[in-house]
Amino acid sequence: MVSWFRAFRGAIATVLWSTIWFLLGLVVIYLGFYGSFRIGPYGPEYNFPLFIMVLTIGYLIIMFGYIASIYKVQSEIVAEEVGKRFSNFIRKGVHICSSCGAENPIEAKFCIICGKQL
Repeated sequence: MVSWFRAFRGAIATVLWSTIWFLLGLVVIYLGFYGSFRIGPYGPEYNFPLFIMVLTIGYLIIMFGYIASIYKVQSEIVAEEVGKRFSNFIRKGVHICSSCGAENPIEAKFCIICGKQL
């Protein structure tokens, strides 16, 4: 089970990565908004299709960056937990019950706690 400390550390990492992607997306949107204006012979002109294209790119950067941040942090947490359980299994030479998590002798065919087949 993941500790509260690790869970909060993961949440903070997710927020920080998401903020970075959000700011990057906003910069793209900002550049697209101001890059769409130009001064023409009849005054300021606005290139609406260019703005919509850049707005979409900025939005996609924000959304995919946020989703990638969540997956990145979650996969790191899962990898740590699997590594801990696997190292216990290898180090101690025991079977870990997939149902209740109890440690059983290597020669056991059934869990000594819950009775499930190992």
